[in-house]
Amino acid sequence: MKRCPKCYKLLFRKTDSCSRCGWRYVEDRISFGLCVVSFLSSLFGLIYWLVAYRQTPRRATACGIVALVAPVVKAIIIWVIVILLIMLRLSLYI
Repeated sequence: MKRCPKCYKLLFRKTDSCSRCGWRYVEDRISFGLCVVSFLSSLFGLIYWLVAYRQTPRRATACGIVALVAPVVKAIIIWVIVILLIMLRLSLYI
């Protein structure tokens, strides 16, 4: 048995909503697809975090963190590629 987080009425296992206050149960699992989209588009991740934080806090927080870390990771990847290309170009001249 679980309880409604708003009115604390006992809920049956199969119910998705509370009959007293209307609260709806939403499964709050971290979504890999949303994290990938948040990595590719940081703006989407930040907007999703702002909009969905109250309903699904774990999923929204994961997307927000990925959106904040993504520019740093992208910059590191670009610098590594640039350094590798410079090293490759210098090795061709030797």
